[in-house]
Amino acid sequence: MCASLRSDGLLQLDVNPGSHSSLPQVKEAIEAIGKAANGKCYPLLVVAGKDSTIDTESMAFVSKKDADPHSVAVAFLICSISQKLLGNFYLNFNKPLKPTRIFTNLEDAVLWLREFRK
Repeated sequence: MCASLRSDGLLQLDVNPGSHSSLPQVKEAIEAIGKAANGKCYPLLVVAGKDSTIDTESMAFVSKKDADPHSVAVAFLICSISQKLLGNFYLNFNKPLKPTRIFTNLEDAVLWLREFRK
């Protein structure tokens, strides 16, 4: 996973294709997001690589408000039916406390996240 601050004021986390994120990997990703954010808060775009997944323990963890103190809203950009199912499960079962949406189109995700820039 790689986190960076984009020129448009959004944080972006790229998830490696085929990866399965468990809690240790999620905590590493949050640490990388923190470094990219440099102590500030930004809207976060998570770009899910092809066939990437996350386990239920990690979904429960990231749904908490303070799991990632560097993001104010999260957009997940997905590319498969299985990711859509995981995303819908996450939104409906874990009910994340930060504004969170699932997208299949990059432009729509970026447009929505721009509403949360300070």
